[in-house]
Amino acid sequence: MRMIALFAIICLARVSNAEAQIDFSDLPVKPGDFVYATDAAGVEVSGPLTSLSPLSILIAGYSFRPEPGLKIERRGDPIWDGATLGAAIGLGVGALFSTGECGVDWHAWQCSLAGGAWGGLLGTLIDYTHKGRTTVFLGTAASASAAGAPRSQVPRSTSVSVRFSF
Repeated sequence: MRMIALFAIICLARVSNAEAQIDFSDLPVKPGDFVYATDAAGVEVSGPLTSLSPLSILIAGYSFRPEPGLKIERRGDPIWDGATLGAAIGLGVGALFSTGECGVDWHAWQCSLAGGAWGGLLGTLIDYTHKGRTTVFLGTAASASAAGAPRSQVPRSTSVSVRFSF
């Protein structure tokens, strides 16, 4: 029985460290896209992406290498999050109005659904006009390892340290 419990704990304790990207080869941007680069000191450079290679990118005449503290964002964010938030707020407002202000001809669930539909539409329009940012690269320092075990320096490796005492 203890062996099964130990096996289950080891399987559940499998930890995969969050690895930082070590190069720019998988960035979902292409030359011509408008991007923002913020270095470790907090200095931001924005403009169209001029060139992209695995070890450097060029933005508005400034070259960046993949290093800790570098954050690259592209212009634009998904519209669905605004629609979802607007629909949730609209459902709540519709539910409040269904307590007597909605009318005699409608049921409470109809008022809630109508509020959700109007809120979703309004949230979509607001999010469509707002140009947000999406993070495409985040250079982080060395990630933490489990139980203070020393981290291997091999890229994309996983290390786990588990200690049991009965």
